[in-house]
Amino acid sequence: MVRDAKPGVGPSENGLFVLRTRASELAKSQLESLVVRNVANKVHVMALRCVNEW
Repeated sequence: MVRDAKPGVGPSENGLFVLRTRASELAKSQLESLVVRNVANKVHVMALRCVNEW
């Protein structure tokens, strides 16, 4: 039995549901890492600007 499966539906529907759930979790984690990287890049650029002004 698949842990995240919906009760009361057949195995093929459950397989698709679990795949969609995994895909959306993966997309969310990739998006979060992109946001973190974007923020880190902005902080790095700000730090470089401060150093250049000195």
